[in-house]
Amino acid sequence: LAQLVYDREIQQQLQIVRRANEKQEEYQFRIQQAQQFYRAAKLDSNAFLGMLQYDMENWDAAINWMDQRLLQIDGTQKWHGQARYILGRANENKAVFSEAIGWYKIDGSSQEAGNRIRIRLLEKGK
Repeated sequence: LAQLVYDREIQQQLQIVRRANEKQEEYQFRIQQAQQFYRAAKLDSNAFLGMLQYDMENWDAAINWMDQRLLQIDGTQKWHGQARYILGRANENKAVFSEAIGWYKIDGSSQEAGNRIRIRLLEKGK
């Protein structure tokens, strides 16, 4: 992504070519916008890959993706509530209930009410 600023071949591959009569400042702004878009897509893909690992029942891989590649990375805050929920569910599936409850208690997102229900069920022994 850093090379996008000066590498014409990458710019052409991504169809970010300077238009006729386009000012240099406008062109640079479009390049910056493209960089922001691709950075966001790269970060968002971490969330989807973590969810994929969860759906494939790869609990340890899902935990790794959500904890190390999502929660620990700046710019992924919009996914943190979902990541903590999946971390809780993956730990439930591994029968590590205390860890699951810990992840559910951290949350302060719109998922919080559902997390409290899961905590009650886990504390009652499902």
